[in-house]
Amino acid sequence: DRRWHPVLARIGGEIMRVGYASGITPVGVDGFDAEGFAREDELRITASCDDMAEHYRHSAKSRSGIWRDLAVRKRKTEVEAQFAPVLEAGHRRGIATPTLERLAAMIREMEVGRRGFSRDNLAELAN
Repeated sequence: DRRWHPVLARIGGEIMRVGYASGITPVGVDGFDAEGFAREDELRITASCDDMAEHYRHSAKSRSGIWRDLAVRKRKTEVEAQFAPVLEAGHRRGIATPTLERLAAMIREMEVGRRGFSRDNLAELAN
């Protein structure tokens, strides 16, 4: 669903900027175009999102582990372990990561039952 590409672009861009500032050269995998997100190249991001969706359409696991943890297993995710290093590195380097910070907070709220699990969360994150 392409309406979510702008929010995905913001999240990916924040992560890529922190990576590059930390001396890490992110690589693409499963259709992810790291350089496209780093450059905030709308055409490359759209193509990357389409490529990732196509890749996961044919995967045995069509949903992320975080999605499965929240929607199916109703358990705590690995968000802290996955996002905390990026958020901390961004903070140390003065790189703003507001979308990623909000996403992590929303997921933590879902983990403890203070937020429902729905697409409305994406719409809120997009604003």
